[in-house]
Amino acid sequence: MYITHKKGEIAHLQIQMEAVQRGFIVSKPTTEARYDLILDNGTKLLKTQVKYASDLRNNAVRVDFRRETRNNGNKKTYHRKEIDIILVYIPQVNKIALINPDLFEERQCLHLRIVPPKNNQKKDILYLKDVIW
Repeated sequence: MYITHKKGEIAHLQIQMEAVQRGFIVSKPTTEARYDLILDNGTKLLKTQVKYASDLRNNAVRVDFRRETRNNGNKKTYHRKEIDIILVYIPQVNKIALINPDLFEERQCLHLRIVPPKNNQKKDILYLKDVIW
C-alpha cells in the first residue's frame, strides 16, 4: 500500500470517527464520485471531500486542493457544485479543519497558520483555530 493511500485512509478514519461522535450518519459512495463521504445531520446531506495535510513549514500547514483526473492525470480544483465542504485531518496537531467553498473554490491550495507569523502580518492570514471542526 502506498504511503499516500495510507495517509488518506488515516484521514478518512479520523474524520468518520469525529463525525459519528458529533451525531452524523456517515455514508460512502459505492461508485466513483467527486466526494469521499456524505455527512447526514438529519436535515442536510453534505458532500464531503477528505484531505490529509502534513506539510507543516514555518508554523503553517499547506492544504492541497488539487486532484488528479483519472483519464489524463491533469490536476483540477474543486467547485461548490461538486462538494459542499472539505474536511482536512492535520496529524501534527490531531485536528480537523472545515474548509467551506469560499476558501476552496478554484484554489490550488491554502495555508493554515498554527501560530501568528513572526513579522506580525495580519492581512490574508487564515488561522487553523478559526476553521477547526
